[in-house]
Amino acid sequence: MGTNPLSRSRAGSFQPSRMLAARLRRGFTVNALAEAMGSHRSTNFRHDAGLFTPNEEHLRAAARALRFPERFFLGDDIGELAPEKASFRSSSKLVARQRDMALGTAGVAIAFNGEIERLYALPEPDFPDLAHRCDPEQAAEFVRRKWDLDERPIENIMQLLESRGVRVFSLPVDAADADSFSIWHRDRPFVFLNTAKRADERHLDLAHELGHLLLHRYGARDTPKTQQAASAFASALLIPAAAICADAPSTPGIAQLLPLAQKWGVPLTATARRLHRLALVSDWQYRRLRMEIAEQPSLSAEEGFDARERPLLLQRVFASLRARGVTKHKIASTVGIYPKDLDELTFGLALISFNGEASATIDRLPPRLTVVTTNA
Repeated sequence: MGTNPLSRSRAGSFQPSRMLAARLRRGFTVNALAEAMGSHRSTNFRHDAGLFTPNEEHLRAAARALRFPERFFLGDDIGELAPEKASFRSSSKLVARQRDMALGTAGVAIAFNGEIERLYALPEPDFPDLAHRCDPEQAAEFVRRKWDLDERPIENIMQLLESRGVRVFSLPVDAADADSFSIWHRDRPFVFLNTAKRADERHLDLAHELGHLLLHRYGARDTPKTQQAASAFASALLIPAAAICADAPSTPGIAQLLPLAQKWGVPLTATARRLHRLALVSDWQYRRLRMEIAEQPSLSAEEGFDARERPLLLQRVFASLRARGVTKHKIASTVGIYPKDLDELTFGLALISFNGEASATIDRLPPRLTVVTTNA
């Protein structure tokens, strides 16, 4: 067995930000956690505010109630988890517990990412600053030019995002009500993907969150206007205007729409909306297409699309650690979480034994991990 590179990581002092992340992740209010711990609510308020360092008894009670190892609370400070900085969809309809569990997931991912960045030179964010570019269509065209995407379909947008420095994680089932979302944290872009959706829907969600990261980097992500902008950006990025204009059918129906949706890896509804936005179908034709799609809810572009899109960066990290004899339990222990939480956060990839490209590209630690996209 090889040496465990994660053994270099050391637990530090108690961090209130980690206690907060754990509390949010499990959906506890301050009062509910105090009741579960058998402590006074003011004690937990002081924990969150960093005004009180818990003794061993308090820490043990918190770990038991929150289902986190005590080690999790003793790592590096993970910083503020502000709801207004996240791109929650329909945030006005999202109940506080759902939002908090999603934010807590982000906190755990930030902690995991910090441990991995100790060992690996992950791709740095390579993002144009489009926060003041008002037109999503122009922003999408700019990104395609800057990233040399031409007018080809983006076959694996997850790996494209990873190659540009985005940290992509899966959203646990119990936090999936928040849907896919993104957040900038200490100059690191994070995306959390709802994996319960179809492959074509996930493809669109990743482009949507990229739109938020690019257009709304400095906040203001929870209004209908910003959501519409991210949606327009996603459609324009995945289906470039020049290409779809050349492919557009003269008599659009669902039979003509499906090959286009499969080619671009986008749901039928989004493909129809794109055609309508570009005035390639009339208002009447668009309404008819929507009715046809609604009558066949099982029909999707997934069959002609790569449904096995997975994060290459995480595959490489786990393959490298596995090659050094580091098990999933050791990884989870170092981060300060349980293996189940690690699986939920990392697409279950820590369970998989890789061979071929993923493991062959790993050199000695600490490697320079680069992600080659399918469009390169």
